[in-house]
This record gives sequence, structure tokens and C-alpha cells, in this order.
Amino acid sequence: MSHSVLARNIKSLRTQKGWSQDELGERINHSRSQVSKWETEKLTPDTETIQKISDVFGVSVAYLMGQHTSEQSYINEFKRLYNLPENDTQLLDIVNFLQHAPNFKQQLHTYTTLSKQQQEYIEQIFQLLIKQQTDIKKK
Repeated sequence: MSHSVLARNIKSLRTQKGWSQDELGERINHSRSQVSKWETEKLTPDTETIQKISDVFGVSVAYLMGQHTSEQSYINEFKRLYNLPENDTQLLDIVNFLQHAPNFKQQLHTYTTLSKQQQEYIEQIFQLLIKQQTDIKKK
């Protein structure tokens, strides 16, 4: 098990839920400082706690620990985590693309940290570029 993957997943799942470290700690009967130590890789939760964490987030222990045995299991966990319909192939295509495009993934992550106004500006530019490329392709 990669400790950094576990730490990153705990923090990521917690922030997706909008929970503070205190809130996660309360839900699994641990202190905020323990949650902080898990997220900063200073401490690794024991097996029983890992199970509690996966239960509270509604993910498998394997998912929490980054042990996806196949692309399909990753997709299944993603669908379950985000309650996606079976036929949302566009979103799954995007996830697959991001797995294979680390530079774009990093840029997209940076985009999520921008203000709404900055995001809207980038979306307009992106739409213009895509339109331009599809028009060129048609010729």
C-alpha cells in the first residue's frame, strides 16, 4: 500500500463531502489531530480504522488504498462514488482521457482553483478554439 495514496484519498474524499477533519473524526470516533496525521502521512490508520473510513465514505477499502485491480473496477468505484448513471459515457471518456494526460489533468485541476469569472473566461476561449478546430476539420 502506498501511504501517500491513502493520505491523499482520505483528504480528497473528506473535502468532497465538505467535512472538516473534526467532522470526519467524529464520524469514525477519532480525533481531528489523528485525521490530520493520516492526511499528512505522519501516521497510518490501523486496519479497523481504514474499514471505518471506507464505510463512512461509501467506497471500498481497495479504492481508498488506491488498489484498483482493473480499469473496470476503477470505473465502477467512480460511478458508485458519484452516483453516475450507467450510460454517462461522456464523463467516463473524460476520466479515461485524464488518466492518460497528466499535463492536462494538472491544468484542469488549476482551473478548478480559479474564480468563477476566470473560469468563464477560459471556457469562452476553449469553446472558440474547439469551434475553430472543428471548422478546420470540416474543410
